[in-house]
Amino acid sequence: MGRDFLSVSFESKDLSERGHVHFYQLLTDPQEVLLRLKTVTTVEGFDPKSIAWNSYCNELVVASMGKVHTINGVFEDPRPAVDILIPSFGLNVDRRSIPFSEGAIKGAGVREVFTKCDSGSHTAVSTHVQDIEPVHVTVDENNVAYMLFQTNNAIGRMDLKDPFAPMTYHNLGMKSWEQMAMDTSYEDGGINQNPHVINSLYQPGHAVAFTFANKTWLATADGGRIKQYSVRSGSTTLCNFDESADGRSWKQAFTSMVTQNTAAELQANLTTVTSRMRFSRLKSIQDGYNPLQMGYDYLLTYGGRGWSLMDAVSMQRVYDSGDLLETFYTSTNVKDNQKAMYNNYYTSATHTQTQNADRTSPMFGPNPTAIATGNINGTQVVAVANGYVGGLYFFSITGNSTQGPDVAFEGFERRGSPGLTWTESYKLDTDAVGEPGITDLIWISDAGQNVVAAVSSIAGAVSFYSVDVML
Repeated sequence: MGRDFLSVSFESKDLSERGHVHFYQLLTDPQEVLLRLKTVTTVEGFDPKSIAWNSYCNELVVASMGKVHTINGVFEDPRPAVDILIPSFGLNVDRRSIPFSEGAIKGAGVREVFTKCDSGSHTAVSTHVQDIEPVHVTVDENNVAYMLFQTNNAIGRMDLKDPFAPMTYHNLGMKSWEQMAMDTSYEDGGINQNPHVINSLYQPGHAVAFTFANKTWLATADGGRIKQYSVRSGSTTLCNFDESADGRSWKQAFTSMVTQNTAAELQANLTTVTSRMRFSRLKSIQDGYNPLQMGYDYLLTYGGRGWSLMDAVSMQRVYDSGDLLETFYTSTNVKDNQKAMYNNYYTSATHTQTQNADRTSPMFGPNPTAIATGNINGTQVVAVANGYVGGLYFFSITGNSTQGPDVAFEGFERRGSPGLTWTESYKLDTDAVGEPGITDLIWISDAGQNVVAAVSSIAGAVSFYSVDVML
């Protein structure tokens, strides 16, 4: 049997029934105009968010988030699901479902976010497994799958070669901004980046696995995400929940772990330069809460504002881009049309592309949402997407198995015309619209050419970037 398939996952409308995956057999007759439907299979989850084939293309990993929803006016927080779908002869698809372990999740120190509603008629308590939400899956050449649990700030790792191997869970830790600069202010007249005694969760939402220097690596785009619910059925409030509070609403005390001078500085900033930032108010150790002193040991915000390189076996971070994705905009290499788009985002087609400059500074900053990689003549190249305004940051990785990876920043490129409105630029037969709202990056190598395709969810367009390594 040929192993040429196209697979497409479908979320259930209104999350009222299980999601499903279509398998299509590729064309063999040039006279055919449609792909032939091979088979359809229902998965365990309602919302198959991400899918990935193994290296043999004979097993498809399907990750379903388990997003909260209502059924017949009742609030439901379903468990996540991971299905391994195996197309076989005929129209059959074999399936095995991967269990989630409450004990293993807790034992790994994985962050737990939603347990119960802040208010509303729904009073049941959700388990740690229900709270785990895989948003992305990728598979390496050794057929090891990696699940990203973005709000939980964790990664699940699973060896597909062993059907009995359990998923392992890995807490991604925190990033300190005390020795790095970030812009925390909303539209305050320019680029104002400063160090802050603040920690942030990494929270990758996209990843790519690759082999370099005889080792497997995992590169993650550390964007950020906050869990918030406002669920109603008619006039009835079922569940309101927000894990965060903005700086100006922060009323919590700090513990003795925070010096008096630092506490005073933090309190002053919460009413000024960090007033629009959002900080975790969860009373958990992973979020800085100290139950003995009934206060917080640190302020914790969301997103790594960069990308990370991880050893895929030990799951240890070996590189973090730090504040580079944001501080690049103050460098001598930045172009005026790039600087004009600093920490911007799309809100309306009638706005100019620079309408909201500096407004995403308190919320995820450059917001890296996707990442891709390819090898060009022995140099590994990594492309990282600016998820709000579009554009790609490029990095090179060199080195060998002895010294390990050496990462260097190579530059930033963005298409688009900042002086035009989104509508005006979209009408032009050029690349003036760019690629706002990048949701995926795909590296394509063919006939000696290397291209990165950037998928824009806002423009409904795909941009192509040609990549070369200058020797």
